Amino acid sequence: MTRFFSYGLTAFWLLVLVSFTHAQNAARPTPSQIQVQLDKLPTDTAKIAYLNAIAQRFPNELDAKAEKETVTFMAAQASELAKHTASVRHQYFALHLLFQNMITYQRYKKAQDYAQQILVLVNQTPEPALQAEMYNAVAVSYFYLNDWKNYFDYQFKALRLYEAEGMTASVASVYASLGKAAYYTGDPKEGIAHIRKALAYYRTAAANDKISDLCNDMGTLFMSQENRNDSAEYYLLQAITYAQKGQNENLLTTPQFNLAGIYVAQKKYDQALALVQSALRTAQKGENVGSFILYSVGLSYIYTEMKKNAQAEAVLLEALKDTRLVDNPYQKMQLYKGLSDLYKQTGNAAANVQALEQYIALKDSVFSREKAEAISQTKVEYETEKKEQQIEMLQDRVRARNWIIGISSLAGVLALGLFWGYRRAFRLQKQLRQQAQQTFEQQEKNMRLEQAALQAQTQLAEQKTQALQAEMEAKQRELTTATMFIQQKNELLDSLRQQIRELPSTDESNQKQLHKISQTIRRNMNFDDDWEKIKVHFEGVHPNFFERLSVSSLTDHELRHCAYIKMKFSPKEIASLLHIDVNSVRVSRYRIKKKLGLDTEQDLPDYINLI
Repeated sequence: MTRFFSYGLTAFWLLVLVSFTHAQNAARPTPSQIQVQLDKLPTDTAKIAYLNAIAQRFPNELDAKAEKETVTFMAAQASELAKHTASVRHQYFALHLLFQNMITYQRYKKAQDYAQQILVLVNQTPEPALQAEMYNAVAVSYFYLNDWKNYFDYQFKALRLYEAEGMTASVASVYASLGKAAYYTGDPKEGIAHIRKALAYYRTAAANDKISDLCNDMGTLFMSQENRNDSAEYYLLQAITYAQKGQNENLLTTPQFNLAGIYVAQKKYDQALALVQSALRTAQKGENVGSFILYSVGLSYIYTEMKKNAQAEAVLLEALKDTRLVDNPYQKMQLYKGLSDLYKQTGNAAANVQALEQYIALKDSVFSREKAEAISQTKVEYETEKKEQQIEMLQDRVRARNWIIGISSLAGVLALGLFWGYRRAFRLQKQLRQQAQQTFEQQEKNMRLEQAALQAQTQLAEQKTQALQAEMEAKQRELTTATMFIQQKNELLDSLRQQIRELPSTDESNQKQLHKISQTIRRNMNFDDDWEKIKVHFEGVHPNFFERLSVSSLTDHELRHCAYIKMKFSPKEIASLLHIDVNSVRVSRYRIKKKLGLDTEQDLPDYINLI
C-alpha cells in the first residue's frame, strides 16, 4: 500500500500546478491569425481589448510550443500598443502579458521585475476589481519564487477585494489556489478548508471539470493523513463522477489511480484493477509517458498482490515495448526496477539479477554519457593547446631560417664588395653556413625528441586517465550495488516484519516468539549502520564531498539526502532510502537549498553535481 500510495501522490502532484488566472478552453489563434485581426481594428484601444480577450483563454503555464509563440507575440504587440495610451488598464495588460511570457519560459526573476512594475500601477487605478487582478499577478510571481509569506499576503489582498466586489468566481479561484499553496507549506488542514470553500462555489455553478479537479485534490490530501481513507474515498469517487459528467478523460485518470491505492489497502483487488486498467488505457492514448509508466507499474503491483505474477510480469514487459521509450532511459529504468521488485518477491533470483543489471546499466549509461562528454571536452582543449604550441614552434623555425639566410646573404654582399678579402670572406661564409646547418639540424633533432617525449607523456596521461575512469566507474557501480542491496534488504525486512504483525495467533507463547522475531528484524534494519556502509563506498568515489558541505550547517539527514542526489537517485528512491515519503523529500530539498543559499531558480541536483 505504501508503494502504491506513493505512485498515487506522484500522479496527483504532476497535475497539481494549475493556472492562477481565469482561463477558458476556447480555441487559441496563431500569431498570423491574430495579426490579421489586429490590422482590421481602427484604434489602439480596440486592438488592446482584442488581445486582452484572447489572453483570458491562456493559463500562466503553457506546454505547447505554438501556445508559447502566441503568448510571446501578444506580449510584444501589447507592449508596443501600451506606449501610445495613458490607460492604466492597458499598461497593466501589457505588463501582465510580458510577465506571463517570462513565467512560460521559467524566467521567474524577470517575471518578478514585471510584477513589481504591476504593483506600482495598483495605486493609479480606482477600480477594485483591477487592483485585485494586479495583486493576484504579484502573488503568482512569489509562488514561483517559493516566497510563501509574500504569496499569501498578496493573495489575501486580492481575495478581500474580490469578496467586497461580490466576484464569486474569482473568490473561488483564489481559494482553490490558496488550498494548493497551503499543501506546499505543510499545512494540509488549512488547504482542505480553502478547497472546501472553492468547491462550494463550483458546485453551485455546476462546473464539472473544476469540481472533479478539486475533489481529487481533497481526496489526495485526506490520503496523506492517518485514518482518513473514508473521506479520501468519498472525494475521489466524486472526482471520477464529475470528470465523467464533463467527459474529460485527462481529469479521470488521476482520481482513478488514487482510489485504486485505497482499494489495494482494503484488499479490494478487482475494483483496484478495473480502475488502473481504465487509467492505463487513457494514458496509452496520450503523450504523457510518465503517467503511462506510473500506471503500468501500479497495475503490475496489483497483479502481484493478487498472486498473478505472470500477468504482473506481462504488463511490465509490454510497457517496455512502447516506442516512446526509445530515447527515454529514465522511464525504462522505472520499469526494470519494477521487474526487479517482482522477481525478488517471487524468488526468481536469475531474472531479478538480469532486471537489476539492466536497471544499473541504464543508470550507468546516463552517468557515463555525462562523464564521456566531460572527458571529450577536456581532450579537445588539450589537442587545441597542443596544436597551438606546434604552430608556435614552426614559426620559431621559420624565423631562425630567415635569420640565417639573411646573415648568409649579407656575407656574400660583403665578399663581393671587398675583393681583397674574398677568400677569407668565402671561408667565413662557408663556415657560417655549416654552423647554421648544424644548428638547424640540431634544432630539428631536439624538436623531434621533444615531440616524442610529449607524445609519450600524453599517452601516459591518457592511460592514467583511463585507469582512473575505470576505477571510478567500478567504485560507482560498487556504490550503486551496495546501496540497492541495502535498500532491497530493508524493504524485505520491513515486509517480513509487517507480515509477522499480520499473522493471527492466540497462543501466548507464539505471540512472544513472533514479537521476538519482529524485534530481531527491527534491529537488523539499522539505517545508521546501512548509511555508514554506503558512506565508506561513497567517500571512495567522491572524496571531500561532506567536508565541502559541512560549512552550510546541514544536518546528518540532509547530508545523506545530498549524497543520494549526487548518486543520481530519483526522489522516490531517496524517499525509500531515507524511510520517508516523496513529499518529505521535496520539503527537505527546499530546506537544503535555503541553507546552501541557493536561488529558487537554481536546480539543487545541478549544484550538488558540481561539488
